[in-house]
Amino acid sequence: MDGGYATGSLSQQIDNLTIGSTYKLTFEWAASQFTDANLASVQSLDITFGTSAWSTTPINLDGKGFSGWRTATTTFVAQNTSQVLSFLANGQGPNGLPPFTLLDDVRLTVVPEPSSYAAWGTMALIGFAAVRRARRSR
Repeated sequence: MDGGYATGSLSQQIDNLTIGSTYKLTFEWAASQFTDANLASVQSLDITFGTSAWSTTPINLDGKGFSGWRTATTTFVAQNTSQVLSFLANGQGPNGLPPFTLLDDVRLTVVPEPSSYAAWGTMALIGFAAVRRARRSR
């Protein structure tokens, strides 16, 4: 995302969501500058998922710098069955230009509810008991 040339967000519509379910968003991101940018910058990403919003911790970057890749994770609750996920580079780049931010490996997964863990545990115990019974009856 290069705010110096395109200041809009990077967005995608996500369909088939379950209203009220929690979704975990994980992605890799980095702050960078062109090699001719000699001034420091402060950069972050603003993320929206439907009506929910979250921002990464800002990175202070020296001139001609690269922050290295960082993993960011947050959770959102789905308000609708279809929502837009958006990323927007935020901050102040060199010479007043918007920041130059990199994004990769975006993953959005549903977080199982606690009742699901209880059901999985119960099924595991039933399976374990069945295996023990089968071994005893031999």
